[in-house]
Amino acid sequence: MTDWQRITFDLRALFGSCRAIARRLHYKNPDYLTKLSRGEISDPPYSVGAGLIDLYRRYIKEEIPMIGQMQQRALIK
Repeated sequence: MTDWQRITFDLRALFGSCRAIARRLHYKNPDYLTKLSRGEISDPPYSVGAGLIDLYRRYIKEEIPMIGQMQQRALIK
């Protein structure tokens, strides 16, 4: 299972805010990303999740953070 909190935390550290991340994703609801980063939402819609993973892989690193012991090197190619 993907660790969405970690992904949004790392992206916020890079871009400054959930609003800036939402602008990069062309997503009109930055409050949704804030709730995702707080853990209030555990499973984003496919378009948001795919965009977050793409940003993470492009700007931070290849390995997507996973919850638990599972680690995947290439989640989406």
